[in-house]
Amino acid sequence: MGEPNDNIPSPIGDDRPSELIPAPHDTTYEPELFVDIPEAQLGAVGHVDSPPRASVSPLRVFRYKWSILLVTVLVAAAGIPSVWLLVKPRYKARAVVRVSPVVSRIVFRTESNAMVPLYQSFLNTQVSIIRSSRVLQRVLDRTDVKQSKWFNEDEKTLFGPAPGRLERLGEALSVMPRRKTELIDVSVMTRGAGAAKVLVDAVVDEYIRHTAETVNESEIERLATLRQERDRLEIELRALRDRKFVLAKGLRTNMPDELWAQRSAHLNVLQNKRVSLFRELALVRFDLEALDRRSAADADSEVDEVAPDGPPELGAKQRYALDTEWRMRSLDEQEAVHALDMARQQLGERHPRIAQLGSEVDHAGSLRLQREQQLDSQYETSGVVNATVSNRAVSVSDRPNLERQAARLAREIELVDEEIDQQIAAVASVGDIAKEIADSSEQISQRRALYDQVVGRLKELTLEGKAPARISIAAKGIAPSRPARDRRIVLTFVVLFGALASGIGLAYGRVALDSRIREVSDVCGSVHRPFLGQLPPLPVGQQIMSDCGPVIMENVRIVRTALLERLGRQDHRVILVTSASVGAGKTTVSVLLARSLAHLGKKTLLVEADLRRPSLSQQLEMATTPGLAALLTGSVDEKSVIMPTDLDRLDIIPAGVVPDRFSTEMLANGVFSACLRRWRDEYDYVLLDSPPIPIVADARIMASQVDGSLLVLRSAHCRRTEAVQAYMNLMAAGSSVLGTILVGGSGADRYGYYAYEGETPSLSAG
Repeated sequence: MGEPNDNIPSPIGDDRPSELIPAPHDTTYEPELFVDIPEAQLGAVGHVDSPPRASVSPLRVFRYKWSILLVTVLVAAAGIPSVWLLVKPRYKARAVVRVSPVVSRIVFRTESNAMVPLYQSFLNTQVSIIRSSRVLQRVLDRTDVKQSKWFNEDEKTLFGPAPGRLERLGEALSVMPRRKTELIDVSVMTRGAGAAKVLVDAVVDEYIRHTAETVNESEIERLATLRQERDRLEIELRALRDRKFVLAKGLRTNMPDELWAQRSAHLNVLQNKRVSLFRELALVRFDLEALDRRSAADADSEVDEVAPDGPPELGAKQRYALDTEWRMRSLDEQEAVHALDMARQQLGERHPRIAQLGSEVDHAGSLRLQREQQLDSQYETSGVVNATVSNRAVSVSDRPNLERQAARLAREIELVDEEIDQQIAAVASVGDIAKEIADSSEQISQRRALYDQVVGRLKELTLEGKAPARISIAAKGIAPSRPARDRRIVLTFVVLFGALASGIGLAYGRVALDSRIREVSDVCGSVHRPFLGQLPPLPVGQQIMSDCGPVIMENVRIVRTALLERLGRQDHRVILVTSASVGAGKTTVSVLLARSLAHLGKKTLLVEADLRRPSLSQQLEMATTPGLAALLTGSVDEKSVIMPTDLDRLDIIPAGVVPDRFSTEMLANGVFSACLRRWRDEYDYVLLDSPPIPIVADARIMASQVDGSLLVLRSAHCRRTEAVQAYMNLMAAGSSVLGTILVGGSGADRYGYYAYEGETPSLSAG
């Protein structure tokens, strides 16, 4: 399909499979050499269980273009034939029924004057009758319908029981009145053209027959019902008129509302008169109380000695009582308080009238207080009560007249109260009778309107009975020659789009669930260290020391330049080259990088530190001689293991034959560190080709002794969890991760060389 495969050969000639490369002891890494990293150290780096996920972009989805194409073809190959086999085209046959507004031909001079009232409702009623089960059942009972293909076929459904013939006919039937016409379109849609014509003709025929059979019975029944309703309304109207006449005769007037208004006005006059009498009686009683207080004051003055300054002072209330205006305002306040108390008892505290009466009480009290202040000011100015303060002087000789006047006013108030009670009863009686008369008038109006409608409907039905038939067939059904609805083409496109969506969805799922590193963005998202560069794959069978093409070497130069920028100006560096998984291509990267540094003029030493699965000697076609393992055991000296190459300033120390007494613990006992110190002094750069760091402890032991580490990742081979785990292991070992290198992936071969205008392209030695 063209998608990346985990089993393709290693890129750029990296580590060969274990079954093709001999190992000193075995061909597998020892799991007992795994190093457990404390959680405190891992916390500063990250969690391996939750690596960054790859972003799903259209380019990543398009990587699986062959899968998308295959799924699209398979789904379309299965769906499109099914559509053309299972979906059948539908044919529609149409007939036209005419429903004439017959009343307009008799009542009006021309047919175009106006539509008959409620004609549209009558038209819609005919539509319902055509679709009624009674008409459709008669259609199914016809012989020609029973002999049709539609009647004998069994329609199957995916879910639930199959619908019956009556339900199928209702679904296939369509009845629609044409706007602003007398026509009703009746159409039937079926799988066969002949069956559609038979069914639509049967529907209109049975509708006409049903209408002819039922119209006479319905008209007779309707006329009888309307006549009974007309007679009943006449009796009710006569009874209501007689009752209204009797009520009006009892009042001796035909206008009870005016009589009620007159009685109510007279009642208001009596109530106002009663209020005036109460006020006058209160004033008379107030004068009597003033005489009593004056007599008591005179009696007290005969006993007490007269003060040298003059007569005794009068109290404030006595001074106020002598003033007629104060007495009037005091009575107004008392009446306002009494009215407020009565309203509270009748209406409650929350009624709007309570607030209005409360404001009237406050206003009356303020007027009384204002008058008291005026009297106090006059008294303070003159020192005595002036005779002019009181508007009406009252003497002791006036007591009999005041008493007679009070008795007369009390009796007059009693008479007015009796008259008010009688007037209230009369107003209530007139109001009740007026209400009954109004109710009777309203009922008479309603019954009269209903009576007029009944009489009018009787006239319409009588006219319709004299008119010709109003329902007829305007056009019979015609067998269609082409299907009215063929969904096969639309469903074909739907299947194609669905197949394409299925392929894209499958590719999207593969991209979303893919945990392998494929692009540079995956590397940067997984390992948050500088990205040094990307190398293209090397075809299998090429010699990496001499047969590398210009594109590969140009990419190596880019990696070398980024690495030197990371190292700075210090010339002596020991660099560990490791990978996140087996077969990532770290050995080839080490060789190419060492070769590029040597071309730059740097004295470089390449050490094959992968003592478990050495492959450098085979890739460089070197003879098997004692190497690093023998040097660490002390079997040979350093000069005998360093092998010069054809390239000046580049030396190699292979792993060599591993002695029997060699142990990987020698990497941590100080011998290896001593070698690194000597190599730092002798070479500009020392590159260590180590095992993959997450697999065994060798790479982590060496990482703690070098100046920096390079992490090699292979596209479509290394997983993001492996890259994160390798990065955390290097950080836990105390090594400075100089950067990452990606082998393979899209865009890896976009770098090349180019010549300036007029020059011949050539690949330099570096």
